[in-house]
Amino acid sequence: MALMLPEVSAPDYLPEQAVAWARVNQDLLERLVDELLATGSWPALKAMTRKLAREGKPIALERVLNDMPRPLGFLDTGPDSRIVLLLHGLRMTHTGRKLLAGFTSALLVAKERYAAESDDDPFIGRVDISQAKEKDDPYVNALGEILLREAPFLGGGSGLAHEEWTREVTANIVPYWDAADADAYLRIRAAELSPHPQFGWGLPGLDTHPGAGGIIFGRSVAHSEIELVPAAGSPAEDYSHDVFISHASEDKDAVARPLVDALGDRGWSAWLDELEITVGDSLTRRIDQALVSSRFGVVILSPSFFAKEWPQRELAGLAAREIAMGSKVILPVWHEVNHEYIAQHSPLLADRFGALTSTGIDSVVEEIASALEASGMHPGQRPAMNPVVRAVDSDEDPAEPSLFRIPMTAVEQAQLLADQPEWWEFRLYAGVLMEGRIDLEDKWRDHELRLPNGSRREPDPTSLMEFLSSEIGWLTRQVEALDRLFAPSVMDEAFGKPGEPGNKERIIHTAQRVIQTYEAMMDWAAGLRNTLVPSECVNLLELNARMAEGPIRQIRDFVQTVSDQIARIPALIKLAAEQGASKQDPMIVELTLNLSLDKANQEELFAEIARLR
Repeated sequence: MALMLPEVSAPDYLPEQAVAWARVNQDLLERLVDELLATGSWPALKAMTRKLAREGKPIALERVLNDMPRPLGFLDTGPDSRIVLLLHGLRMTHTGRKLLAGFTSALLVAKERYAAESDDDPFIGRVDISQAKEKDDPYVNALGEILLREAPFLGGGSGLAHEEWTREVTANIVPYWDAADADAYLRIRAAELSPHPQFGWGLPGLDTHPGAGGIIFGRSVAHSEIELVPAAGSPAEDYSHDVFISHASEDKDAVARPLVDALGDRGWSAWLDELEITVGDSLTRRIDQALVSSRFGVVILSPSFFAKEWPQRELAGLAAREIAMGSKVILPVWHEVNHEYIAQHSPLLADRFGALTSTGIDSVVEEIASALEASGMHPGQRPAMNPVVRAVDSDEDPAEPSLFRIPMTAVEQAQLLADQPEWWEFRLYAGVLMEGRIDLEDKWRDHELRLPNGSRREPDPTSLMEFLSSEIGWLTRQVEALDRLFAPSVMDEAFGKPGEPGNKERIIHTAQRVIQTYEAMMDWAAGLRNTLVPSECVNLLELNARMAEGPIRQIRDFVQTVSDQIARIPALIKLAAEQGASKQDPMIVELTLNLSLDKANQEELFAEIARLR
């Protein structure tokens, strides 16, 4: 006769739907915890599914777990797709009580360390939870994994769950000060999470799959009193020129010089290399300075332009500016080319109207002046500068404000790695992010238009809700994957601990994974829009696809903010020095990605679900 476990008591702080699901699937939850305690890590989906089949208990495990309410756990999106139960999920099991008791003991130790009379930062580590157990005891590994994943009061440190890890105890421990047992802690934690619908607490319909959102991914790479603030909060600067003239040298006599002269006659200031660069100047530095100190870039597109790397590098810099500002920066001038030629060599510019040199320089200047005036500029007036990606070497005269160049091409990144100047790790990270974002601009434009794409799918109309629930579950797992990218241990491995060099492969990998998630979310939304559903469900499908819009835009903005912050490091160091900081004072670099859902879209989605039901 099989031994039947008694039903787990239902805590009043868990949503009823989560309790109901846990009771129906209690045997499965108990088994998952057994696997964790036996091996020290959560079981992989594929391995667990096969193991149950071998035992004569075949279960469509992925389908079952896709319906698991988010407060209980989730399917990890790592290489092994592991099944993870959260603390509230452990609370709905008998075998998980041991781990909850261990978590509560660790919370007690953390409170003691935080309240200790010492000037040293409070830390807690693996040694505090291992007690007399063996070094590789699965229970210690399991408890470490839970603590490092879920404890909101633990900050930066070193080591992974199966290693000799340590973590700083932060001020986030204060809200849990009076939690004397696991239920008290979980009740407080539930109260913190329940007001945020994106965490799946108490929502109708799709509450088990809230989609991306609400998770704050933060990382302090070093500790300091100096903080890099978002560029949007920086004081406005002035552009020194109205336009930058980007051109091939072969077009200087026929177009560039006459254009500068004609613009000057009308009161507009234009930057041309031969007028601004003097003997001894760094060509790269001066051109990069000009790119960011000119409001618009007049790009003379010609066969010579497309035959050379240098002018196209200038075009890439202007394109990055345009992306950052969200407004027009590039003013094309067509010289000895037509639309077909432009479309073949630069799809980015093929849909833009270009001034034709064949109509005469005066006509070109008239069109440029019209564009400048349409932006609110006037001849002789220095326009205000918006914060953008800066691209200036840090080795310029220290008497002048200094800005880092962000390497946005493979060639520039290779040069950065060869030189490995100060702060190269962060400049590389920002460069890989911006390169990826620029490469995906066409896809971003399609996403803004909410265009369908991808293979055509036609789910069974009778199980459409299950299909959409599974789709939102995928979106949720992408957010959770991003969470792991910003874990302190991952950041340490990539950027190095304070005083240690970074790992270029890991920096590139973490940046590329952010961009891959950005692209995957756009593909997901386009693919969902390409799904064939009954006419009465078309709006429901569209509302589900829009669940990704918030996270997609937030990732996009994160890339720009990081690039701008890293570019401004030298200027911030100078500002800090002026305020009394010394060179020995470390800097803090916050890589923070806030993902949240659009509340209005959620409410509309839930209303549509209720209507269809």
